[in-house]
Amino acid sequence: LNWNQQAISQAKKSLDRMYGALRLAGDEKPPDAEEDDEVLEALCSNLNTPLALHCLRKIADEIYKTTDPHIIRNLCGKLRRGAELLGLLERNCEDWFRTNMEEEISESEIENLMEARRLAKDERKFQLADEIRAKLLEKNIRIEDTKDGSVWSRK
Repeated sequence: LNWNQQAISQAKKSLDRMYGALRLAGDEKPPDAEEDDEVLEALCSNLNTPLALHCLRKIADEIYKTTDPHIIRNLCGKLRRGAELLGLLERNCEDWFRTNMEEEISESEIENLMEARRLAKDERKFQLADEIRAKLLEKNIRIEDTKDGSVWSRK
């Protein structure tokens, strides 16, 4: 896999677009519509995940193109069922957008806060170190203290 920051950014944009499409149906639960085998067929064909994702993006595009609320609801049901096969779109739309706004913290900001926390611990200012940990946790950054120092990861 060619996994880099550009690929991550593109994946996030794609998920944002799909969650945005689902948001158009509002809070209503989509009706149980006829089974659409397009995503399933892609996955049954040598686990063709890129094609399955393409199918999901195509459904999202259809949602954006229509103004009929009934069609939007049906397409949202189709999108959710297809995404479920891949373990995607499992969150509430508003939670997705709110959490992603909170996660906007760069690695350099994280490293600066980690260094500030290390200095606070060295100076025995444990309350400050705990406050920095809490601030990072709010941004979905988990800190693990090891014998070799502290390491961080995104939740």
